[in-house]
Amino acid sequence: MLRSRRSDQRSGFSLAELAIVLGVFALVMSSIWAAANIARESVRRQQTKEMVITTVEKIRSFYQGQARIGDSMMPISGSFLVLTDFLIQRGVISRESVRWLNGVQLRVDLPWGMNDPNGVFVFGGTFLVNNNSLGNGNGVDGATDMTSSGQTFRVELRGLSVPACIELATDLSGPGGPPGLLNVVINGAVMPLPLRPLGAAATTAQTQCSVPFDKGAVIDFVYRLRQQQS
Repeated sequence: MLRSRRSDQRSGFSLAELAIVLGVFALVMSSIWAAANIARESVRRQQTKEMVITTVEKIRSFYQGQARIGDSMMPISGSFLVLTDFLIQRGVISRESVRWLNGVQLRVDLPWGMNDPNGVFVFGGTFLVNNNSLGNGNGVDGATDMTSSGQTFRVELRGLSVPACIELATDLSGPGGPPGLLNVVINGAVMPLPLRPLGAAATTAQTQCSVPFDKGAVIDFVYRLRQQQS
């Protein structure tokens, strides 16, 4: 009888043992959650790269035979929102990433959504196209001889986290990015090209991506309208 009671007392978990089990479970779940977040982040960055590559190809195809953006097709305005909306309406920019603002104006967002890494709403969208190559006072692009004639355009990515900024700037300016790249501008500063992952230029890009900027990091990729342009 005494042995039976001792056996009953030893069955089940003590509080200490239960705490250990719960701790191990929490550690495993946090590891799974972290791995899932890394996977989701990788997918979003890849989607963004494909979005930029496809948009650049479609812009060049849409304006094929035109001397410049605005030659015989509207708009000729340098406004990000005007040209971006125009390209959405013409099917140059996919409607999959479009959101409506007040049921009227069109905006395009990156796979992360309409907020920056700190959750701040980005009013004008996080993916934009401009035909004026930083000609609106946001910096310099090294291509001012072609800026006013509409022979260049830029694709802007807004509200990026620092890691996303570094990876996208490096990858899209490398061999896997669209051809005809003139410049990469990060948070208003022109980067030396090429931005190789282990090169000095990439280090500069990493530093610039970390510079505090309004609503997350901003990258501008400046391209020639025609891939082979003299």
